[in-house]
Amino acid sequence: MRQFLLTTCLIAAPALAGAQEATEAPRVGITPEMSEVTVETTRGPVTITREQTEGAKLEGEWAVVNRDCPPFCIQPHEPAPGVETIGELELLDALESGDAIVVDSRTSDWFATGTIPGAINIPYLQAVEMLGELGCDPDFDGQFDCTNAERVILFCNGLWCGQSPTAIRAMIEAGFPAENIRYYRGGMQTWRLLGLTVSGGDAAVPDVTMAEEAAAATNADATMDENPVVEGTAEEAAETEAAPVQEDTPDPAAEAEAAADVEAATQDEAEANPYRDAADAIEDAAGAALDDAGAAASGALDRAQRSLDALTQPEPEAETVPTN
Repeated sequence: MRQFLLTTCLIAAPALAGAQEATEAPRVGITPEMSEVTVETTRGPVTITREQTEGAKLEGEWAVVNRDCPPFCIQPHEPAPGVETIGELELLDALESGDAIVVDSRTSDWFATGTIPGAINIPYLQAVEMLGELGCDPDFDGQFDCTNAERVILFCNGLWCGQSPTAIRAMIEAGFPAENIRYYRGGMQTWRLLGLTVSGGDAAVPDVTMAEEAAAATNADATMDENPVVEGTAEEAAETEAAPVQEDTPDPAAEAEAAADVEAATQDEAEANPYRDAADAIEDAAGAALDDAGAAASGALDRAQRSLDALTQPEPEAETVPTN
């Protein structure tokens, strides 16, 4: 009997240990009932959890609490009429179910520092240009046919960032239905504050100060009519000041490199067609000869016409002299 009990205990022990491990929740969960969420990404499934390191804190730019306002002012809860503002749990539900496209509307350099798993990058100045990625078709009248628009969720750096609100207003102005847009107002600031999993992050934080990035933010104190929207391309937006843009600083090294590329391309073309210069010279000479021949022919025609006029002119009648 004792042998039977011992054998039973040895068999049951691993199962009991496994069951105990399965019921153990992490110290920091997402909710009391939820410890993780798995989402599908272009690189495969990613499990979102919260940071478990004791005493973990935000560092660097994410720990800054006194950004200048303007331009880094607190954003309104509703970026545009008809747009729903959501929190982390609603966003996690959408990521898990896949019922919406999650859009990181920050510039690409910020996106490279890390983003929410499953998000795609559509920089806010290109939001209108890239509406085709969200189910819209251009109607060639400066608007879009968004009858089949996808459901989307936009976010940026957080409550002090105006990039996604600017993108949202631009999309609506271009014809995207407001009811298909949700706004995650907390953005990366709150996402990181909660210790939620970040995808990517291999790149360093953009090498610009918050003051330098001011040109890329929206002043939340402006009224809806005053808030800038993007119409057309990013270049047009920069020219018309339709959206906040960051001025380009001339880069001598980049300009020199571009000039070298042009020179190399010209040299390659010359090597590929060594008779190009001769052909151009022959073409120029032929054109000049034709011009000269045309002028000579025109002069000859004028002289011939004058000669013809002289031959066809009637002779004057002889004067009759009276006789006595």
